[in-house]
Amino acid sequence: MRRSNRRSTGTSVPSSSNANPISLFSSTGFSQHQHSSSFSRWRAFLSLPSPPEYIISVDHHQIWRRHLAWSHREGDTLKNAVTSRFASNMVFMSLLLGAEIAVLFSPSKPAQLFREAMAESRYRTVYFWGGIFLCISIGMTLSTLLANFTAWAIIGAVSSQNSHAVLRSSIGLYAAQLPARMAVLSIYCFVIWVVLFLFELLPSPWSFIVAIFIFVMFVHIVVVYSAFGRLVMYTKAMRKEEIFKEEEEDSMTANRLSEELLKIAVEEKKRMTPLPLYYRKKIEIQKQVSKLMISCDGVEEGYCQNQNVTTYLSNILESPEMVSDTAGGRSEPLELPDFGSKANEGLANVANTAIASLEDTDWEHPLKRNGHRRGLSGGGKAHRRESSGIVLQKTMVPQSPGV
Repeated sequence: MRRSNRRSTGTSVPSSSNANPISLFSSTGFSQHQHSSSFSRWRAFLSLPSPPEYIISVDHHQIWRRHLAWSHREGDTLKNAVTSRFASNMVFMSLLLGAEIAVLFSPSKPAQLFREAMAESRYRTVYFWGGIFLCISIGMTLSTLLANFTAWAIIGAVSSQNSHAVLRSSIGLYAAQLPARMAVLSIYCFVIWVVLFLFELLPSPWSFIVAIFIFVMFVHIVVVYSAFGRLVMYTKAMRKEEIFKEEEEDSMTANRLSEELLKIAVEEKKRMTPLPLYYRKKIEIQKQVSKLMISCDGVEEGYCQNQNVTTYLSNILESPEMVSDTAGGRSEPLELPDFGSKANEGLANVANTAIASLEDTDWEHPLKRNGHRRGLSGGGKAHRRESSGIVLQKTMVPQSPGV
């Protein structure tokens, strides 16, 4: 009888207060195997980027800058994120420029052959094109240095209160990402003339092997980090919120974490959620749209009744509740896309759009401030294109034919 009692006591499940952490991890998934194979995970991971991002990584595209601008509410944080690589780019481009100039004016025999081929215009030789790409690379590197320290000085002068307005505009996005794009072009030109040099310095089989190795490594690096950048954007990892709860994250292995993150990213890619809903509450955007529609009486009739604008707002307001809960404090101005020449196509009834009413009638639309159409004459497209759309602040919008 004593043995049976001991046996039953030894196999009893511990209480929740004295439970073993390993048991808790086992019950929540720590010891579970991943549901998909490694090949399936890599296939899903490498399918995240768009086709241009297989050539140039996603952090050099406009979509990355737009996510940065929406995710960082503090102006200083946004400026630090935009200018984070300016210092390293200056050092790297300076070293690259010194190496290229040294090769161009080197007294070595290969450099002499390249200079002679360019001087004699031997277009059908590798020497000529190697020298041409070397000169192009020097020009690109010089331009990158100029763009880098100029952008660094100007963007650094923008105050934290106005960083969002400047850096989220179309010209602000272009100016912020121009040094990075030119740095990529400089690196590609550098690789091209180095490979052309190798075709003349190495025998035929080895030159092809080295060239293929360099190409594969470049493609691998670009594709992996483009996919990883898309994973960061689709999982909303730029927000201050946690993707998983602490207990849930601690209970998953590395493979299981990758699998869950890829599930979120693939679903978000299919959902095609509007960018504002990644980092703003739906109720916040709904409130701003209500203010916008209330003020449409004194703006331009053709704009607020435009079919494209109404459809865009409906897509935002009808999206599922997969939004951030960190949208407290001040509100960012709602941005609408630039519909271009389609602005006067098809008028829709705004009443059909599900928008919550707002009782705040004291709010005044920016287009009404300081007089209507002050300093502007005529209709046409005077509204400005923004990185994520159009901010309706002191701008002209296209008129309908009936106005």
